[in-house]
Amino acid sequence: MDSEKALYFITREKKMRHVGFFSKLTEIHLFESKELLEKHGFSEDPAYLRETDDSAYVFSSFLPLSVIDRWFAQIIREKSILMKAEKKREKMKGKNDKKEIKKPVFHTRKSRSKSTLHVPRSRKKPYTTVERIQNLQTLKQKNHHLPQIKIQKDKKSLDALKEEIRAQRKWETFVPTCNECVFWENQILEFTQVEIGACKVTGNFVSSEKKACSEFERRQ
Repeated sequence: MDSEKALYFITREKKMRHVGFFSKLTEIHLFESKELLEKHGFSEDPAYLRETDDSAYVFSSFLPLSVIDRWFAQIIREKSILMKAEKKREKMKGKNDKKEIKKPVFHTRKSRSKSTLHVPRSRKKPYTTVERIQNLQTLKQKNHHLPQIKIQKDKKSLDALKEEIRAQRKWETFVPTCNECVFWENQILEFTQVEIGACKVTGNFVSSEKKACSEFERRQ
C-alpha cells in the first residue's frame, strides 16, 4: 500500500476528483466506472499523466498538453505553499509546548488582630392586611395636610385678547347688509301690497339694514 499514490482526475472544467489509486506495479484502481470517466476525457495514455511524491494526476484528454503543463505547475506551486505553512505551524506548536507554564502566586493577607462579627439583619415581619390599610390611611392624611401647589395658567395680556377678538370678527367688515346680499330680494305682499325684503335661501322676511346671515359666508 505504501507504493500506491492517490489518483486524481482533472476535468476540462478544472474540477479535481479523487477517482482511485495509482501504482506502477498494480497499475490503476478506480472507484468509479471507467466508461463514465472516459466520457469526460479520462485516458490511461501516459501523456496525460503527471506524478508527485505522493499523488498522481490524470488530466482530461480534451485539454491541450500546454494547458496540462501549466495547470500541473500551478498544482505543484499551491501544494508547496501548503506544505510550508504546515511545517511552520508544527514548528510554532513545538515552541509553545517547550515554554514553561508559570504557576499563579497567591498572596496571603495578614490576619487582623480583631475580628468583627457580622450579625445578619433580621427580616421585618410581613404586614397584615389591616396594617397595610392603616398605613395607607396615615399616608393619605399626611398628604392631605401638605400645601397644594396650584398650577397657574399663563394669563393673556389685554392686547393679546383684543387681537383674538379682532381676528374672530374680521370677516364682519366684509359682509354686506341683506339689501346688498345676492340672496336678498324685494317682494310685495299679495293682499296688503306692502314691499318687504325676503331671503331666497332661508325663505324668511328680513330687514334690508340687517347684516347678511352666516349662509352668505358659507356659500361664498
